[in-house]
Amino acid sequence: MGVVIDTMVISWLFDDRPDPVVERYRQVIGSRSVLLAFHSVMELRYGAMRAGWGELRRRRLERRIAEPHRGRAR
Repeated sequence: MGVVIDTMVISWLFDDRPDPVVERYRQVIGSRSVLLAFHSVMELRYGAMRAGWGELRRRRLERRIAEPHRGRAR
């Protein structure tokens, strides 16, 4: 069974900096699949556009959105 997470949580999980809040989410998610709602994907893309991300960063974001997250909420 998967777990649906919101935009803020997936943003935190994408950030590789150490954070106790993020580690707690990773523990709660455990080995379950991470599922993203359509609106969360759109919010991530919109945020990248508003922040003026270059093509390389946007491609990295798209890869992270598309990759399976089973067993590793990263």
